[in-house]
Parts: sequence; C-alpha cells; structure tokens
Amino acid sequence: MITLQSTSQIEADQKTSCPGCQSTTLVEDVKTGEVICSQCGLVITDRGYSLRQDWRAYSFAEQDKRSRSGYALSNKIFDRGLSTTFGNGYDSKGKKLDQETQNMMNRLKKQDQRAKVNESWQRNLKIALSEMSRICNELHLPDHIHEKAAQIYRRILREDLVRGRSIDGFVTAAIYAACRTNHIPRSINEIAEASFLTEHEVRYHYRLFVKEMDFKPPIDRPTKFISSLASKLKLNGLVEERSLKILDLAQKRNLVVGKNPRGVAAAVLYLACQGIGVSITQAEVARAANTSEVTMRKRFKEYTSIIQSFNLN
Repeated sequence: MITLQSTSQIEADQKTSCPGCQSTTLVEDVKTGEVICSQCGLVITDRGYSLRQDWRAYSFAEQDKRSRSGYALSNKIFDRGLSTTFGNGYDSKGKKLDQETQNMMNRLKKQDQRAKVNESWQRNLKIALSEMSRICNELHLPDHIHEKAAQIYRRILREDLVRGRSIDGFVTAAIYAACRTNHIPRSINEIAEASFLTEHEVRYHYRLFVKEMDFKPPIDRPTKFISSLASKLKLNGLVEERSLKILDLAQKRNLVVGKNPRGVAAAVLYLACQGIGVSITQAEVARAANTSEVTMRKRFKEYTSIIQSFNLN
C-alpha cells in the first residue's frame, strides 16, 4: 500500500527533492520504505527506514506503556542501565526451560557477570554504588542527590583518588558534597553514623576531595537548618516563621557574617521559642543543631536585643 505524505513532512524526513525534475511532491511506500517522485516516477530512496512510531496511543498512560525507549541513563547503576540481562528461566513462548538448559544459562550468566567487572575500577565502582545506595536509602535522600553523589564518585574514580584509600570514605564524601551542593541539611555526623565510619574519617576524605578536585562548595546559610531543626524538635510552624523573621533582622544588622550557621539557627530558634512561650532547653536545641551550648549562648546574647524591635503581635 502506497500512502501520500505532505511535502513538508517528506522534506523533514528525507531532506531532499526529486533530483530529476526537482519536484517536491513525493510518495512514500510505508511497506517497502521506498520514496518515489509522483511526477517522473524516479525512486529516490530504496529500502529506507522510518523513525516514526508504528503504533497509536490515545492517552498518556497508553503511550508510556507502549513506549520502547526504556529507562533513562543513570549514574546510580553500575553500567548506567545499558547492559542486557538474562531471563528468568522461560523461553520466548513463556514455557519453562528444562533443567539442563537452565544450568547452561546459569553458567552463561555467571560468565557474563564476570566479563562485565573484569577490571579493578569496575569492581570498585560496583561496590561503591551498592554502598552509596544503602546510605542514601537510610538517610532518606531524594533521587537527584543520589544521582549527583554517583556522578561525583565517578569523577573521583577517574582521577584515581581511591587508590590505596577507603572506598567507603570517598562514598560518604561524595554524598556529603552532593548534599552541600544542593543545600540539603545533612551533617557529617549523620552521614558517618549511616556509613559505620567515624566522623574523623569522613572529614578526612571530604577535605582530600575538596583539595585534590578543586571543589568549591556553596556557603551554608542559617536558613538551611531552621526547617530541619524545627522538625527534629517537633515545633510548630509559628516558631519557624518567627525564627526566619528574627534571622532576617539579624542579617540586616550584619550579625550573621562569619558565624557558624548551625549556631545562628539554634540561637534564633531558641529565641523564637522564648518569645512565643514554648518550653524547651538550650541543651535540647544545641544537641539537635549539632553545635555546642557555648556557641549557641553567644549568638543568643547577641540577638536578644533584636527582640526589642521585633513586633510580637
């Protein structure tokens, strides 16, 4: 069956016109793939192929179900999702394979897995991504943070920084760097607890990564930690809103520059709790902010004067 297509569509697909008569009225045979000039009968394209879909869909769900493009490439997967895998013991007709064939397929599957990780950097990457997935799941990190951390670790591996050093250490450093880049409030202590490493080991690998890779993390702001602190201490939204207002006044008076952002966030949160009448101790706030009571108390004394100019109503 020969079907006619519009001139614009043919030109978009073939990017040409008839070389004999210069006609742009072309005919495409979708069965054989030939493109023929309707004026002089010249076959312009023989055995061509069409990149258009060969099915129809009437809804977005049906289109997603029939799509054969597969999943997008991901740095979280060892082979980025490009490799093929063996089946589940059934043939193309859905019949279960006999025992001898299953044993043969298992041996082939084992050899295929060995062939994929036949180099040391491939084994390193496979172990690292598996551990990274476990830590990200335990910390409940979003998918884009996991993707960014995997991308950072691949860069570390290309620069050969892992040789002679801890894989787990650089995995935690990559996760912390991804959190810093995307302004996710996760401390080194939290990541160290999830990775079964000490805080000193995580700091060492992170400093090494920053130095060798010339990584410039964004500067943390106190606003980054207020929401997470309020959630940890189970405070209501009114306390969080008041804290942000106090912090805004402190920034206008240049009382935040050069100060520890966690200490500043803990101080304004405690100050907001006092203004509203929420019962909480300095030790609880400092422990949740992962800072010392001395640091929080210093910031608290500096910001007490702000309350006088703050409208309590």
